Amino acid sequence: MLKLASIPPPKMPIRKRPSNFITFDPQQKWQTKIGKTIILISFFVCYLIFFALFLYFNVQWKSAEFKWNVDRNESCSATVSMIDFIGDINTAYYCLIVLGTVGLLSIFIFKKAAVSSNIFISITILATVTSFMSIATITIYALSNGWNTSNCTDLKIVDFLNRRLIIQSLASLIVNVLYVIICYHLHKKGLKQNILDGNSRRVYSISPPEFVSSFPPPPPYYSTRQTC
Repeated sequence: MLKLASIPPPKMPIRKRPSNFITFDPQQKWQTKIGKTIILISFFVCYLIFFALFLYFNVQWKSAEFKWNVDRNESCSATVSMIDFIGDINTAYYCLIVLGTVGLLSIFIFKKAAVSSNIFISITILATVTSFMSIATITIYALSNGWNTSNCTDLKIVDFLNRRLIIQSLASLIVNVLYVIICYHLHKKGLKQNILDGNSRRVYSISPPEFVSSFPPPPPYYSTRQTC
């Protein structure tokens, strides 16, 4: 007698969607919307603090520039103008970063009430680019001996400009590198969440025939008669 025997469902490997920094996983602490929102807001607050420091340095620089104009050294004016120009571009770039972050935060808080993946992609790209810019600025500063020339070695205004630029670059580098490391860590952690999950469907298979007697049944008999 032929039977249908049910067997337990096999464990089929099902690759889940990676719960990286862009997607959300309610079971992970720092991969929820609340956790990622906290990271994003912390990133924004850090930039606000550094932006306030940048404004303070600019105010101090204008005051020092006014005093320096009284006793200007013409042979050093080109170096001071170059360093001041680099610092202004650096500060303007950080201002744009802050304004962009404020805009992205406003969009997902007031309009969508959710975090879009484009927000994290955009800020991660900005953080990466800013990190490379900071590294380049610090490297050029180190290789060029602080942009100092023989005529500007003893001027305090040049030292002040150099300190301002290096502090800006280091602050930006630290914040952006930390942000990129967090994104990478969450992405790698999400890729490890691929687990084996069973299927809910039952699988049936045909079992071998079972015989009532101890002897197998005779082989089947096939008739050779032709029937019309």
